[in-house]
Amino acid sequence: MSIANPGSGYTSAPTVSFTAAPSGGTTAVGTAAIEYTVADVSITEAGSGYTSAPTVSFTAAPSGGTTAAATAVLRYDIESVRLTNRGIGYQVAPTVTFQAAPLGGTTATAAAILAESGYDQFQNLLYARQTLAGKRLLVRVGKE
Repeated sequence: MSIANPGSGYTSAPTVSFTAAPSGGTTAVGTAAIEYTVADVSITEAGSGYTSAPTVSFTAAPSGGTTAAATAVLRYDIESVRLTNRGIGYQVAPTVTFQAAPLGGTTATAAAILAESGYDQFQNLLYARQTLAGKRLLVRVGKE
């Protein structure tokens, strides 16, 4: 959150309000800390479902003071990663790295999982076909 105007004349912390989250989401909640002006806003519930930053408003300052103003900053968590190029020839899983998260965030982490290439799968099927050619296959079902 970016405090654009800390206001003035507050003798108690103003109430912080956020616009409602879209249907199915939860509305953000915050608490202001003051030192005659709004010094900080602690977000106690980040909310969910927002597709754009919610509007932030404060209760009016006492007579002769100015009302605080702030702008919410919308941040997202990484939900999934879409591979744009799977790469080939890995013998061990490569390291996955993410750009450092902005101040106040935590950097995402991930682990790569290797899969057989389509060519390897084809070779395994071809080998199985040649190995089983002319043989009866017996499948047992149940306990051994």
